[in-house]
Amino acid sequence: MSLVRRACPICHGSRNLHCEFCAGRGYRESARSGPGQETCTMCHGSGRRMCYPCGGEGYNLVPADSPDLGIEETHSAPEADLDGETPPPDYTALYHEALEEAQRDRRDLLDWLWSSEGFRSDFKSQLNDWLSALDLSAEGTKENVQAKADLWDLPDKATKTGTLILKMRGLGRSCGKVDLYRTAKG
Repeated sequence: MSLVRRACPICHGSRNLHCEFCAGRGYRESARSGPGQETCTMCHGSGRRMCYPCGGEGYNLVPADSPDLGIEETHSAPEADLDGETPPPDYTALYHEALEEAQRDRRDLLDWLWSSEGFRSDFKSQLNDWLSALDLSAEGTKENVQAKADLWDLPDKATKTGTLILKMRGLGRSCGKVDLYRTAKG
């Protein structure tokens, strides 16, 4: 199966998006610690966040025979140079990079979970055990992680739960990249 790079239809190659949690301000009003502001936990004060659909790469790898949706390729990112002289990507190296990224995402998620208030200790322990036992390189891991996140996606969810869901979906996307590169490298 031959893969080609296509510009991300969401960020159009910019790799990041306006942070919807703080409306791009970098801070949020806080009633928890008294009147005032606190740094946005999603964008860490930058007002921008990573584009999840492309994993912050600015492009997506798609099968060469997939239909072109009319989205123009971007040349704003160095990786988006798609001329005929670009050598084919090393899928083995990309697989290992994606696996390292998924492992980092899992570590970051667990660190955030244990440092967050508002979750019961038994919930933290159960989620910690489940995430720690997760084989990030197994086929179907993306779907398992995203299905787990979907269990908590309720209309009246708390902000912490919403952040947990986003972090879980980010881990799922990282696992999806691992799966894609594993398949591409053969």
